[in-house]
Amino acid sequence: MHQDSSSVVGLVGGTGGVGASTLACAVAALAAEVGLSTLLVDLSPHGGGLDTVVGAAHLPGRRWPSREEDLQRLRCSELPTVDGLRVLSHSRRVAPSRTLGGAAVEGVARLARAHDVVVLDLPRPDHPRALAWWHLASCPVLVVSTSPPQVAGALAVRALLPTARATVARTSSGCGLHPGDVSDLLGLPLLARLDHDPSVATALLEEVAPGRAEGAVRDAAVAVLALATGARRGLTSGRRADNGTGDEGRGGEVA
Repeated sequence: MHQDSSSVVGLVGGTGGVGASTLACAVAALAAEVGLSTLLVDLSPHGGGLDTVVGAAHLPGRRWPSREEDLQRLRCSELPTVDGLRVLSHSRRVAPSRTLGGAAVEGVARLARAHDVVVLDLPRPDHPRALAWWHLASCPVLVVSTSPPQVAGALAVRALLPTARATVARTSSGCGLHPGDVSDLLGLPLLARLDHDPSVATALLEEVAPGRAEGAVRDAAVAVLALATGARRGLTSGRRADNGTGDEGRGGEVA
């Protein structure tokens, strides 16, 4: 499946620790699974590296350069690829760029043009270039917790992200609001409800991407990818497509 332009999905947490990064990895892995050329972009410099979450930490390949200008020369074929999914991840061995500023945005936009689907693990609003990254996403999705203090934080993010398409609500134990009420407060459709999913811990132990097993994370990933691509058919299939590791995709190699 190729589109006239890339679907750029952006996942941003209303607050920290709500599972936006995990869901971003699951959406990207699902897109690759169904045969879409897919790029996952790690925009959390101090988050430990998304390559560890999708099982690519041991693979050779380029990570985020210490100088964001070096992204202008980065080629798709230089990135680690696991199960057809390319990953631009931060490294635990190289100091991250301080700002992930304009040159980085341009570099990622260039890489995005060679893929059907790009999934951005978007930075929090206190990042100095957060708005530039948020604007890069054609399908921003807000991941929120249903606890009242975290809903308040999500409302602040929502005010800064008027282009958000939908929300995914992570249910909180104890005193939490109903997910439907949270979506009404945010003025966004409720795309999925993200309950506790024990398969995430299993995936980390097995060094595979989350969402491969049936559960709340996979269901949410299906909903997000369907929203971004406008197609739900085939997304729930457990059959993994061979997407290769070359640069045959939309537009082929990026020079």
